[in-house]
Amino acid sequence: MKKRRELFFSSIVVIAILSLISCYSTTKVSDQNIVDIYKNDLHSLHPEFRLVHVNDSLSQVYYKINESELLYERKALSDSFSASVRIFCRLTLNYESPLVMDSNSVVLNLQSTTNTRQEYTVGSIPIKINKGNRYLLTITAYDMNSKRTETTYMDADKTDWMGSQNFLVHDQANGHLLFSLVFDTDMRINIQYQHPAKKLYVRIYKNKFPIAAPPFSADEYNSPQLFADSSFSIHIKNGMFPLTLQSKGMYHIMVDSNDLGGLTLFRFDGGYPNISMAYELAPPLRYISSNDEFEKFTRSTNPKQDVDIFLD
Repeated sequence: MKKRRELFFSSIVVIAILSLISCYSTTKVSDQNIVDIYKNDLHSLHPEFRLVHVNDSLSQVYYKINESELLYERKALSDSFSASVRIFCRLTLNYESPLVMDSNSVVLNLQSTTNTRQEYTVGSIPIKINKGNRYLLTITAYDMNSKRTETTYMDADKTDWMGSQNFLVHDQANGHLLFSLVFDTDMRINIQYQHPAKKLYVRIYKNKFPIAAPPFSADEYNSPQLFADSSFSIHIKNGMFPLTLQSKGMYHIMVDSNDLGGLTLFRFDGGYPNISMAYELAPPLRYISSNDEFEKFTRSTNPKQDVDIFLD
């Protein structure tokens, strides 16, 4: 009887240990080969993600999937084409930690009458993130038909309510969630702040930064000083803060004008990041041209012609 009791308690201990171990992952991000994320030619999926903190313990991962990048298949001629993509979120303390703080996933099953679909799927996945710390969020998008995978690593900063991950940006025209914070045209947007506030503060910076010195230069680089060209406040309207990105520059949106934390939006020339104006041709050539050649480009009244001759 005593041996049975000891065997019973030993089994309980083993089960408890196995349950505890199951909460851990033996795979650290730092042990994985992530070189492929820097090889653009290998990327066939281009999902976009935005992380926003809802309260002290809950956050939301918003995703945007380009459906035309997925592989559509059908089992029979009478069936419509279908595609499936799995989005998996995994939260750890950092790249070195094997401990998984939380995880969640969703499978999107998409239907189409053709094998291509020129639309986007947008949604969100809840994940538990406690306030007061920084974490690593690993997001994997997996095309279940083509077996292609795209992994995104995101710094989840939940140290305060002032940071950029407490804001969402929407298009005023249609209400759509905007994932990119870079704009190349006049834009009317609505800013959604996740916590109580009646107004936000905006500073616009129109600084023109000098190009970085070439790698072979021995000159010391001094970080430029930023001075706001204008500042104003925007007030809440129907739960949103309306803002128009009219002039080029950096727009820094803050909850507290005395706190540097906040959301930064960038308004560049049309076509950014592509070059669409003649005066934009010269700066990128600084690193492959001599001083005399570069000065000629910058003084030229016809930079397009001079650059074409230089590259010919």
